[in-house]
Amino acid sequence: MKRGIRLPSGRVIAIGRCMLAVLLLLYLWVDVEPIVEWGSTTLAILGAYATFAMFILAITWKDWWIEARLAGPAHAVDIAAFTLLVYSTTRYDSPYFTVFMFILLAAAIRWGLRATALTAVLLIGLFYMVGMVVAQSQAPDQFHDFTDQT
Repeated sequence: MKRGIRLPSGRVIAIGRCMLAVLLLLYLWVDVEPIVEWGSTTLAILGAYATFAMFILAITWKDWWIEARLAGPAHAVDIAAFTLLVYSTTRYDSPYFTVFMFILLAAAIRWGLRATALTAVLLIGLFYMVGMVVAQSQAPDQFHDFTDQT
């Protein structure tokens, strides 16, 4: 009896990161009413993140040891990219919630419940801080909507 695809967890995370970044770029490209303009900071951040994702996938594909050593730094880049993407869109309802979920799943696969819970607390705190900064620069009623979303 076959047990399905047997890939190391680090490779699965690298594939997921690459697919997520590329699909977000594709989404922005084909969207009829894009949330960002071409040439914006958001696209630059997302393009850099997609490049990073492809680089990590390429260098860790055949070497689990490199992936294990880069797990922490890659996790930090994922968190930084999420924070910068949410900030650069200046919207609390940006499509980058999927990045939030990816980061939590990656933490769960790699390190278990405790690291996932700590990552969730960090991400929610960062999301809330970025949202407060964005809400202060926009209409006052946006802060209420942002708080409800959080």
